[in-house]
Amino acid sequence: MEIKRNLSRFGSVKLVRNIVVAMAFWGCFGCVSMARIDGPYKGRVVDAETERPIAGAVVHGTWHKVALGGASTYYDSYEVLTNSNGEFKIPGKGLLLLSEIDELLITIFKAGYEEIGPGTWTGLRALSMRKTAIWNGKFVTLKLAKLSMEQRRQRGVSMPVLVPPEKERLLRLESNRENIEIGRSKSTLYDME
Repeated sequence: MEIKRNLSRFGSVKLVRNIVVAMAFWGCFGCVSMARIDGPYKGRVVDAETERPIAGAVVHGTWHKVALGGASTYYDSYEVLTNSNGEFKIPGKGLLLLSEIDELLITIFKAGYEEIGPGTWTGLRALSMRKTAIWNGKFVTLKLAKLSMEQRRQRGVSMPVLVPPEKERLLRLESNRENIEIGRSKSTLYDME
């Protein structure tokens, strides 16, 4: 009886050891997360000065797969316009087990305003220090400052990396709108056909 109990305890120890070894093996590569819930990503975009909602701001999220050695490839993206209350929601990928899918990269852009991103969703927490991002649980309110015409002319819109043109249509349209408003030549516009 004692031997049976020891063997069954040994079997449990062996199972736990195998799980720990497997986790260490996959974790060493740095390209696989054991388990996490991706999304949903919710927030609101407001004018930094008036705190009024900004309708029609483009919120673009991109996911990449991270391979061995840190190289990344495009996985998927999702873009949405903020509603009349300045609110947005990106659904996310849900429960990810042993996934190579990296954290969501977010870009927020509205013609005439400063741009946020592209950067990681958790990176938005750093904006809290500057009072640009206000968190309420998992919901974030992002404050965009209006730019002068001179500031707008000095900057370019940062487009997400490796994203197929059809998956960043809203961002390209808003970038075109910005370029038209500031008087840039037609050669700077994205072809929307």
